[in-house]
Amino acid sequence: MSVFISATHDVVFKALFVRNPELLKPFISDVLEEPLNEKDRVLILNPLPPDSCFFGRFATLEVKVEATDRDFFAGFQGVKSKYNPERAFQCWTHLYREQVRLGESVDTLKKTYWTSFVDDKRFDCAEYRSDFSFRNVKTNEPLSDVMNVVLFELPKVPNDPVPGDNQQKWLALLKADSPEALRQVKELYPDPAVQKAADAILEINADDSLRCRISVRDDMFGFRDYVGSDEE
Repeated sequence: MSVFISATHDVVFKALFVRNPELLKPFISDVLEEPLNEKDRVLILNPLPPDSCFFGRFATLEVKVEATDRDFFAGFQGVKSKYNPERAFQCWTHLYREQVRLGESVDTLKKTYWTSFVDDKRFDCAEYRSDFSFRNVKTNEPLSDVMNVVLFELPKVPNDPVPGDNQQKWLALLKADSPEALRQVKELYPDPAVQKAADAILEINADDSLRCRISVRDDMFGFRDYVGSDEE
C-alpha cells in the first residue's frame, strides 16, 4: 500500500494545476478574491519540466493573469514541510524581477501576490487567512498597493461549509490527507471545479513515475513530514 500525498505537498499542488490549467480561473477567483470571466487569460510562467525533480522554483506555481480590466501576477505554493517566510519573499521578489526588463521603468510593475498554503498554525488568531504588504510600522499606512503576500493556515479551516465562503472549499481540498477525506470534500462541495480537482489529486497519487521523482527529491532534502494516511 502506498502513502497518500496531499496537495499541501508543493509538487502535488503544482502538478494539480499544470495538468489541469482550466482549474486556475475558478481557483484564483475564489482564493484570491479576484473575479475572472471566460475571456480572461491565466498563463503559467513556469510549467513543470517533464524530467524535473522539482528543485527550487520548479516546485512553485507562477502565473500571469490577463483580465479585461487589469493584469496581475501570482505565485502559489503548498507547504507541508516547515514554512519559511524568507523563502516565500524570495519567490515573491522573483515575480517582480521578471516583470521589468533592463532599462525599463518600475512604473510598469503590476499587482503581485505570493500565496502559501501551510499545514500548520502560524498565528494566534481565529482567521485562517493573513495578508501582508509593506506598511509603516508606526501608522500602518501602506507603502504600496502592488506588493502582497497571503498566507493560509489550513488547520484553521472549518470542517463544515460556511455559507458564502468560497475560499473554504479549495482549502478543504488542499488539506485532504486521504482518499476518504477527498471523497468527503466532494460530498460537501458540489462545485464542478472542486469535484474535478479532487479526482485529479487521486490521479496524481496513482502516477507511479511522478511519485518516484517526488520520493527522490524529498529524500535529498529530507522532506518526509508530508506523509498522510495509507491509500485503500
